[in-house]
Amino acid sequence: MIKKIFSFTKEDGTGLTQQEKLWIAKAIVGLATVNDHLHLNEKEHIVALYETLDGNPGILIAMNKVIKGDKPPWIDPISFPPELADQVFKYILQVAACDYEIPPEEIRYINQVGFALNINVLKIHKWTNFAIRQAKIEFFNQLKNDLNEEECYWLAHVVLKAIYIDKHIDKREILFFNDVYELLGENEAQINEAKADGKNLKLDHLPKVQFDHALTRRILQYLLRLTMSNIQVEESEIAFVRKIAQMLQYEEDELETIIASEHKLLLFLASSNNL
Repeated sequence: MIKKIFSFTKEDGTGLTQQEKLWIAKAIVGLATVNDHLHLNEKEHIVALYETLDGNPGILIAMNKVIKGDKPPWIDPISFPPELADQVFKYILQVAACDYEIPPEEIRYINQVGFALNINVLKIHKWTNFAIRQAKIEFFNQLKNDLNEEECYWLAHVVLKAIYIDKHIDKREILFFNDVYELLGENEAQINEAKADGKNLKLDHLPKVQFDHALTRRILQYLLRLTMSNIQVEESEIAFVRKIAQMLQYEEDELETIIASEHKLLLFLASSNNL
């Protein structure tokens, strides 16, 4: 898609000017400076951008300055044809979502880009919401792919217990029932067993599992997204995730950092009418 953007032809038959290419390039690499780390998938987009602009040393130098500056560049308003503006905005959303999450600081930056491109605010919210939902789906899919059959069985039971822990099911929690079916496949016996076991909050009868540190973090982050799917978060839900973290021998201070991050995202989305 990046090559398609830079080869865009306007109605008068002309291509992008040097300044227009520079604006797009800086807007894209600016996203990479929002957080203090780059996911491998994000790096691939940045590498593709550098390869596309390999014959344009002026822009490459400007891109390097943005990255070394370690903070997003100021996004000046620009007048693009609507079709191109939409392409650029959607591509930046794609880059933001390729690590399977879009944190509040990235959403703020994406909004700034959208406003600078003169994209309708309803479109910005609609496309951003869609990207957030897709990122969550991909996050779960990647998580599931890294689990063996026994671990999927374990997580399916934990998910149902997390849903039932506060004695009622929020409408957003209902979506996580689909994940249980995904984890257990078409094994009807296991699905029925998990449903029956869901309201039993004991965990000692489940298989003993052990994950590496990174996978444990992703599992806890996933469970927090379930229990914090509604702005009214019950303490019993967070306490349940803390119990799982203890079982998996995950550091308490690191868990609190994840909780704070997910809570920040929850409040941001609620304040932005994205919930």
